[in-house]
Amino acid sequence: MSGVVCTKALENPSSHSAAAFVIFLVISTGASANKAPINIDGAEQVCLVSQQLKQAAGYYAETEKKRLETAVKLHKLSREVRTLASKGQLSNETWVAWLLNSLEKELSSTLQTAEEQTQKAIAAAAVCSQAAGHLSEFINIFYNAQGSTNYCIDNGGSKYTISRGSNKLAGCLNDQGKTELKAPLPSATKPDIDAAMKTMSDKQGTLASGQSAKCFLTQHGSSGGEAYAENGQQPTISWGLGIFTVTGTSAATADNWPHRAKAAAAATPFELCHTSIKNADAGFAHDNAKIATLLMLDSETPKIQANLDLEPKYITADYPQAKLTISKENLQSVQTAIKNLRASNSQTGQMDKLMAVEVEKLLSDKECQPSPPLAAAKPETQVSTQAAECNKQKTKKSCSTSNCKWEGTTETVGECKPKDGEETQAPAAGTGPGAAGTNSEAKKCSEKTKQEDCKDGCNWDGKECKDSSILVTKKFALSVVSAAFVALLF
Repeated sequence: MSGVVCTKALENPSSHSAAAFVIFLVISTGASANKAPINIDGAEQVCLVSQQLKQAAGYYAETEKKRLETAVKLHKLSREVRTLASKGQLSNETWVAWLLNSLEKELSSTLQTAEEQTQKAIAAAAVCSQAAGHLSEFINIFYNAQGSTNYCIDNGGSKYTISRGSNKLAGCLNDQGKTELKAPLPSATKPDIDAAMKTMSDKQGTLASGQSAKCFLTQHGSSGGEAYAENGQQPTISWGLGIFTVTGTSAATADNWPHRAKAAAAATPFELCHTSIKNADAGFAHDNAKIATLLMLDSETPKIQANLDLEPKYITADYPQAKLTISKENLQSVQTAIKNLRASNSQTGQMDKLMAVEVEKLLSDKECQPSPPLAAAKPETQVSTQAAECNKQKTKKSCSTSNCKWEGTTETVGECKPKDGEETQAPAAGTGPGAAGTNSEAKKCSEKTKQEDCKDGCNWDGKECKDSSILVTKKFALSVVSAAFVALLF
């Protein structure tokens, strides 16, 4: 008797948790199946296979999203711990430096993994989607190969017809009976091709053998076929990446289903999809147990209930020599401190300002170098003050007594300018504008309330106008804090 073996979902065929499946039709050796249509139950399983294979793209979209979220959280936590330490809100102990190093090391690892694995994830999604496309097109052709009496998908002795709200082929075709491109739904469950092959080999169904002579796509012999050229010259046609073949000169037998009794993806058209998924899954950083503990710092509850152990040589190739442990009590104190820091920031916005300066420092090419001595910096206002002092002198005689030089043709026809080498020197204390010193300059900057007016020795810090030397001092202070943290490690 003719038969068909088709896949079933591992648990719930319509759920995203079902693994990928492969249609597997088996006709008993020697049985004839000339022009017999496929039973709707078998065709439905093909579409469930296609649907699950397409979910590889959704799985990796979800996975890469998680990886990005992990990187963002680790970066934020690293900045917050650094801020808390600089403000003296964490104990001055070496475990703080260990914690900060752990956050930054795992962030680096996550980003490196993303760089290495993203291309593999894209490859896996592409390969599995191609396989799904072949299966969908298989059903698309068989479903639409129908006329008034002939058809290739049988439903209880008559052709199967899709109706709105009742579409057993929804994994392949829309309600109009056509294939269409759809964005995959995000899925947290990885397709398991080996499990699908094992499930496939255990199931059995039937062809609609009683409706032979209905489907010209399975016709053989010298009177025609789906690729009929002329009598006796019909080629063998493969469907669904070779899951099913139709030979032009003989009736279908068990040999027309070459992947029968396969319990794994190896040596099948789906082996590449299975291998690509395995390669793309290697080294997922967000599955790291250490990262899982660090991410718990992002919330005050639940409280961390385990110590964080750093294995030997975790920080550098030589350090530590023995395991380091950050106690759960210390981790819990960080959870609370971060919560309070965020609450304070939501009210004052102070942390946003600190983070803006910190980002500027991180992006600087001279991050590890201290800023030049502040005394060497000559604010632009001092330069303009010296020039203004010289410009006041209208005669050659008066110009020569004010660190200025006369450029003119007569005693009164010319221009008084700063002497060479003196143009960046400020006038002596008490001899001209700006003599009040740094406090006067800072006051002048703070009086400017609009960003467009904040210039001439002033800088806009995002909300207010400040003397540029003050911002340089803050940046230098942060550099010192960073250096102190590095020093704690050794």
